Amino acid sequence: MRWYDATGGERSRTFDRAADAQAFEAKVRTLKRADDLMQFDAGKETLAEFAAEWWEQYAVSNLARNTLKGYAASWNAHVLPRLGGYRLRDLSPQVIVGFRAELEAAGVGRDAIRKALAMLQGILQRAVEWERIQGNPVKAVRKPRPDRRRAVRPLPPAMVEAVRAGPAR
Repeated sequence: MRWYDATGGERSRTFDRAADAQAFEAKVRTLKRADDLMQFDAGKETLAEFAAEWWEQYAVSNLARNTLKGYAASWNAHVLPRLGGYRLRDLSPQVIVGFRAELEAAGVGRDAIRKALAMLQGILQRAVEWERIQGNPVKAVRKPRPDRRRAVRPLPPAMVEAVRAGPAR
């Protein structure tokens, strides 16, 4: 079967059964009528490919240098090796839950997992805005709570002065 995509380029696909070709043709016709033919190819690129584009077009100009450094470290250590090869359309809440479980099993800390998920959610939010995917699968996944830190309790002034004075003679 042959058809023209939204940019006017000719596309083709081969099917084993006539019924599959007819179903596909009906889907293409429906998308054409709704002017959604671009949706047909949306999400075929991998997360790694999209993230490279996101980095250049969005991150570099909108994020602070320290944020970029942290994102780069998290991306290289955790996200790229585990999710980089997934097509955008194949990322689902279930895949993201599996990603989180993998990180936990590998002994990655809660804060690092939370930061990786937050970064991934930001990347995929741009994918939604740029019409590469319909929804952000990371939104549906619970992120680890931050580690609780004990509150700092300052010493009363009298005790500070006693410490400054040194040992009692």
